[in-house]
Amino acid sequence: MTRDGPPDTFDYFTEKTAPIAECLDICGYNYLLYRVEKDFVTFPERLIALTESFPLDAVKVKKAMDKFPRLIGEFVWTGLDYFGETGIGHTADGDGGTSSLTAFPEHTANCGDVTITGDRTPQSYYREAAWKTGSVFIVTEAPSQYGKKYSVSPWGFYRVQRSWNYRETGAETKIFLYSTAEICELRLNGKVLGKKKPDDNGIAEFSVNYHPGKLEATAYTNGQVSGNDVIETTGKPFRIEIDPDLTGITGEADVIFAGITLKDSEGRTVPDSDKEITVTCENAKIIGIGNGNNASEYDYTGNTCKTYKGRLLCALIPNKKSDIVTIKAISEDNCSNMLSIKLR
Repeated sequence: MTRDGPPDTFDYFTEKTAPIAECLDICGYNYLLYRVEKDFVTFPERLIALTESFPLDAVKVKKAMDKFPRLIGEFVWTGLDYFGETGIGHTADGDGGTSSLTAFPEHTANCGDVTITGDRTPQSYYREAAWKTGSVFIVTEAPSQYGKKYSVSPWGFYRVQRSWNYRETGAETKIFLYSTAEICELRLNGKVLGKKKPDDNGIAEFSVNYHPGKLEATAYTNGQVSGNDVIETTGKPFRIEIDPDLTGITGEADVIFAGITLKDSEGRTVPDSDKEITVTCENAKIIGIGNGNNASEYDYTGNTCKTYKGRLLCALIPNKKSDIVTIKAISEDNCSNMLSIKLR
């Protein structure tokens, strides 16, 4: 028997799995999106959940769920990045493929919608575009990457970022709009660069010459505006912002996660200027510090780390009897900030 025969025949996969599937209320498919349509013909009563799916398949999965009501859900691999399976989501120069893992200093899988420090990656915006009908999100490619071929791991994502901070003014680069709307318009500093219909994968691609300023995207569905997005060129780091998450802080064992962010003079995160920052606390113990860079060599149990895309995260435990915790952050160029938190 063939491995993937016509829908009305049992192929290798259906023959081997049918006896087991009959015992289940829902069948879990790992990376088998391509089989869904065939198997709904072969097994018209089967319920299927994609128990692992690839980041690049986000739009295809959503369209399949809309088409087949018996495809009831999806578990992505993965929502949150993790230690181990090092570099499973990496890209590689050229078109030779990405079959192997990566070496030290990389140490996380690098395949999450969210980094280990809780920051969104470009693929998370792609997934949101798939599920939030009519929305639009902007990502860009660095001018230094223009025209260069690279391979993407099945668990990886494109070499793009949510940034418009580049130095190569006038150089050609690419902008991508993620959307499932009917048409998308792109503007730079108020000038229309074009309108395009997203392809079947929910991507509209534009080649432009880089100039700093404001990128704006508008999505249209049924002739009406259905989504907007903006990213801007930021200024240089001007201050450090300390943003603690105090959700559920009620007792001695609670952990405070404090985001440390480089901001420009207008309060925008600076994604291309990373600084080494040292964090100290009064009435609390720092138990961890890190950034979203999967090749970072900083000690997670120390109190010093370089920001990554302008951000890092610090975890601390308040002293048992303290009502106020003070966090101080100082950068390598002596920019600093201090925040006192009232716990009770």
